[in-house]
Amino acid sequence: MSRRAVARSLSIALAAASASAVLTVLPAHADTLVASWARASATGTIGNGAAPGGTVTRSQAVARATDWVNKAVPYSPNGLNSPYGWWADTETGGRYRQDCSGLVSMAWQLPDSLTTSSLPDVSTHISIDALQPGDALNNISTHTVLFTGWTDSSHSTASIIEEYSRSGPTRARTMSRSEISSRGFQAYRYNQITDDAPAPAPAPASTTKGQFFHGTRNADGTWTGLGALGGVGSAPQFNGYSESIAAAPDGSSQVVGVGLDGNVYHTIRYSNGTWQPWGALTDGSGHQMAASQVSIAVGPDNNAQVLAVGADNTLYHEIRHPDGTWTGFQPLTLADSSPMKAGHVSITVGQDGSAQVLAIGGDGIAYHTVRAANGTWSGFQPVTSTTGTPMQALDVSIAANRDGSAQVLLIGGDGKVYHEIRRADGTWTGLAPIDGVGTPDMSASNASITITPDGSAQILAIGNDGNVYHRARYADGTWTPFTAIAGAYGASTFNAQRVGIAGMPDGSAQILVTGGR
Repeated sequence: MSRRAVARSLSIALAAASASAVLTVLPAHADTLVASWARASATGTIGNGAAPGGTVTRSQAVARATDWVNKAVPYSPNGLNSPYGWWADTETGGRYRQDCSGLVSMAWQLPDSLTTSSLPDVSTHISIDALQPGDALNNISTHTVLFTGWTDSSHSTASIIEEYSRSGPTRARTMSRSEISSRGFQAYRYNQITDDAPAPAPAPASTTKGQFFHGTRNADGTWTGLGALGGVGSAPQFNGYSESIAAAPDGSSQVVGVGLDGNVYHTIRYSNGTWQPWGALTDGSGHQMAASQVSIAVGPDNNAQVLAVGADNTLYHEIRHPDGTWTGFQPLTLADSSPMKAGHVSITVGQDGSAQVLAIGGDGIAYHTVRAANGTWSGFQPVTSTTGTPMQALDVSIAANRDGSAQVLLIGGDGKVYHEIRRADGTWTGLAPIDGVGTPDMSASNASITITPDGSAQILAIGNDGNVYHRARYADGTWTPFTAIAGAYGASTFNAQRVGIAGMPDGSAQILVTGGR
């Protein structure tokens, strides 16, 4: 809300007494109420029930704004004209006015919904480069947004959340440095915002079961070590049982995971090492998307494609656009239009924008299909063994190369790891078993493959001993041996349930592993 609306805001405040009978009781569910001014009386579960006007952590401020994105909170139906739309729910409390400055007021847990011109009264002007998650970009005459992080170390692009107009609900998007300048935004820090508490002391290795850990294999072959991912909202860690990581052209990586509640969550690790808060994905009815398996891939246009095996065992597909909007999950079907039932799944996107999908069908056979850049699908075809029969599989992974080919890892029904290349012309080299750790064949429970810009493939696999092993296949077809990766909290190995790996533009690879014990 701009300076021009301040007078209107003050005038309607006088009507609060007459409206108080309507506004004093918050609804049990999220709702829009068109009425006069109301003072916030609660901060909701994300605010830990604290009184409005108190301190708020950076992660709380971002999580509160993200909640409005997830709930698609609409802009005030009358725009900047009274009476305004007011929103409250059990997560963020309320009520808060449904416009740009109402969103920032809600994120900061203010007792009142301020305006673009009055937000500086409770905040301090800072430099643009000093922005941290939970700060605001504000033009006192026009618009304000909540800053959630930089997408790059040079601070050329900011991630923001905003209520922007009646044409759409609260959204997350990126804003270039040139847009920040051209629109006259200045940076402000809420006077009561606090940095998040330091991460808890490392837990003993015996408590890593189900925890998500992230690490990096540098381009020179050295490793950074594994660190636990923070959880949803204020949870100290993310626990789940299915995960996938994908590299983006801008140096960020995107992650999807299934939490212990059975729902799918998404986050982004920016190129500067900071993380976007987890956000829940929704199904076609607007409810949280329940799934057993997930996979994600990012294309050259920064569109991310997600696969999820729903609670009905149907395989669903969705796209996340670079502005943070989602297309919604759509079921994939067979030639007879029946839904594709699936187990483990994997997706990759090539330089031409086409996506390739591997999925283990309800019959236990591995299937392959292609989604062309125009959105059409080729239809599922079985992956065949060396004898030409459909290949039974326990796990699948696929990675696209820049030359149009793709490399496949498949754990067969016999528990052995097989490798194959799908050439750019659509022909296949044939599945061949790969050697293990001092054994002729590698047996594994889960595996993942990615390709780095030099054309080499990086592989992670969980061996029969439950530990994670890595090896590389160079562009000339030669292989390095499998070696165990170091675990978390100083352990020499890492026992895991699931692994994922993403080849980054700089030649490094980021890994995601789920603890196994």
